[in-house]
Amino acid sequence: MNLLQKDKHIEIAPRYSFKKRLYNNNGAEGFELTKLDVSGIHPSYAQWCKEEIVRDVKEELLYVSEDQVDERSLETVRSATYELPDGTQLSL
Repeated sequence: MNLLQKDKHIEIAPRYSFKKRLYNNNGAEGFELTKLDVSGIHPSYAQWCKEEIVRDVKEELLYVSEDQVDERSLETVRSATYELPDGTQLSL
């Protein structure tokens, strides 16, 4: 989680911290985020929610190969993307 937040400058926003509204503007679909006031949320709960998002990313995208990895096999590794709850795309 520190890698995403400090090194990559990607903020992990817990699902409860914003409201997502879908729109259709002349055939162009998208969504608009509205930040909510979450000042009453305990910091430990906020941290747990962020860790749950990171856990989900790990479970969805990462795995351990049963084959031995060498330099040539690294060239064929496919990238994967994950969409955070706020719509931010992660490419791994």
